[in-house]
Amino acid sequence: MMIDFAGLAALIRPQAEARALDLATPAGALGLLLAPHAAHVTLRAPAGAIPPLRLALAADPVAVHKVSLETAVSPGLPYPAAHFDLVTCCGAARYPPADPFPAEVARVLKPDGRLLLVDFSVPGSRLRGKKARALREAGRYVNAFLRLRDPHQQPCLSQDGWEEALRAAGFAVQQVETQPQPLDFDAWTADPALETAVRTRLRAMLLQAPSQAADYLTPTQAGTRIEFHLHRLIILATRADPPQP
Repeated sequence: MMIDFAGLAALIRPQAEARALDLATPAGALGLLLAPHAAHVTLRAPAGAIPPLRLALAADPVAVHKVSLETAVSPGLPYPAAHFDLVTCCGAARYPPADPFPAEVARVLKPDGRLLLVDFSVPGSRLRGKKARALREAGRYVNAFLRLRDPHQQPCLSQDGWEEALRAAGFAVQQVETQPQPLDFDAWTADPALETAVRTRLRAMLLQAPSQAADYLTPTQAGTRIEFHLHRLIILATRADPPQP
């Protein structure tokens, strides 16, 4: 299941005077959809994503006047406090900023500013007991699986973990939704930089996952083809308190 950017844009549509920051959304899709409704949209993305973003921007007669592109050459968000009315982030929250992601986003948002966060989540629970411990262990296993493929990302959080982190940073969580995303293992591990030994280990981890992790990943095999699922989390939150100096 691909991300429904049009649906997200409708969910988070800004007011006409709003300033929005879009962090690393693939192809700038969400930022470009928000541009007709906002005063200005800043697209912040890795250097490799900038050339196709320039092409997409040049082809959009509305966005070309209301969107600026910035290369994320350093961690953190180099903007003044309370600068934006809206921040959207699809997938970049797992790559470390200078400060914890929720706190850094809260800093650049105005009071009552909104955050739309889209990222993968893992099993987990903040409760006590045997079942909760098993869920946390499954989350650690899934994170080990994900980080074996991409060691640069931080561990994914569970839904409970994200909600707790956002509330600690001064956000009020308004809406939460989870969506399963089916993936083909060969396509997911097709990066030429991924060593064969790593690909083999990933395959073994997927097919031999313990029960709670397997319930999350739901691997299926037909011949040589392997499919599995990750779970995308969509959170809409509001900056509840004035940013700290």
